Amino acid sequence: MSKSIVIQQKGVDQEMTVSKINTQELDGFQCSWVPEDETQLEELTVTENGEYTPSGYGFSKVTVNVDTPAQPVLGELIATTNGTYNPADYGLDGFSAVKTNVHGADPEYTRIYFYSEPLIPPCAGYPLDLTGVEVHAVKSDNTEIDITDQCLFVPQDGAVVPEGTTVVPLTAFWNRGQS
Repeated sequence: MSKSIVIQQKGVDQEMTVSKINTQELDGFQCSWVPEDETQLEELTVTENGEYTPSGYGFSKVTVNVDTPAQPVLGELIATTNGTYNPADYGLDGFSAVKTNVHGADPEYTRIYFYSEPLIPPCAGYPLDLTGVEVHAVKSDNTEIDITDQCLFVPQDGAVVPEGTTVVPLTAFWNRGQS
């Protein structure tokens, strides 16, 4: 027959159910105690939420409700200007992806020049031959590319060189829309 009792351990009341209580009269007083084998506390290690029931004595049942940290709130950022972006400003804990489309983030072209001259020098009365002409563009990071195929030349290839002319000023206009 089980009995429910309250014991105090380290100043804390604990309710236990025991199967036997010893009682004895001592100096005219009735004394009751729980035999030592009935008060063995069961060790419990809790690592997750759930209900834990003892296999013996020590606790009747433990319910654990451990707060699990909330999953972070992430969002995508599309940056169109340079600057500092704080997730909290967008009601987020962090950014899951960041896409940038910032004009000027790539190196800018700083110089365009004639890399090579025509193979055939201009000759008065004959068509201008731009074979061999190369135009290059230099970026701010000192890399350069050949842009000859994207240029419009004035005078154009095949234009007749005026009489009495030995030097033809050549201008290249770069159509960047094709790059």
